[in-house]
Amino acid sequence: MWSGREDFEAYLVEFESNGYTTRFFVPKACGNFWFEEAPVPVKPVEAPPVVEKPVEPPPPPQAVPAPVPPPPPVVEREEGFPFFIAAFGGKERLVHEEALGGSCETLFGIKAGILPKLNEHLEVELSVGGKIDVTETDNSSLFADVALNGLFHGGFVGGGVSFWDLTESDTRAVAALVQLGFDLGEERRFQLVVEGRAPFDQFDDMSNNYQVWGGFRIRLGN
Repeated sequence: MWSGREDFEAYLVEFESNGYTTRFFVPKACGNFWFEEAPVPVKPVEAPPVVEKPVEPPPPPQAVPAPVPPPPPVVEREEGFPFFIAAFGGKERLVHEEALGGSCETLFGIKAGILPKLNEHLEVELSVGGKIDVTETDNSSLFADVALNGLFHGGFVGGGVSFWDLTESDTRAVAALVQLGFDLGEERRFQLVVEGRAPFDQFDDMSNNYQVWGGFRIRLGN
């Protein structure tokens, strides 16, 4: 107990242990000391702050892909009649019997026919046509061709037999036929064609007995 009228200074050490607060007092003016103990007040447990989770907006509606239309039905292309027509220009050189002499004439011609396919790489040509002799129009005549053509990418090459000058008895002949063609488009409709002929009975003098021309061919079927 302190009975004086004024307060006095003291040292204070305070700590908590086993649920009590202990205070240790030591007055500065003397060597006395004392303890005070009091229960530690229970502190209310604070609830953790409630953090509201942000409400995520719903995902945007996904666009429903338009239904893919089914592919159009495959319509097989019908094979048409393999018909063709061709026009040519060139020359013909023939050495006849001594009484008839020789000739070298400018020709124009036209022929038409069919091209039936044997397989993917082979076709037959059956055709007829006519030639016009520009110099001697009386020598104009008809002819017929039978050939076998090998097909390749971009054209054809072939050979066969030509029955030449069917309406001219003096120059009528059976001739060897060779021909070469190149496609002018992807569909093989238009072709550049070169043809050459030589009579079988004049093979020993082929340099003076031949016919050659070139022109264009139009395919009107598959």
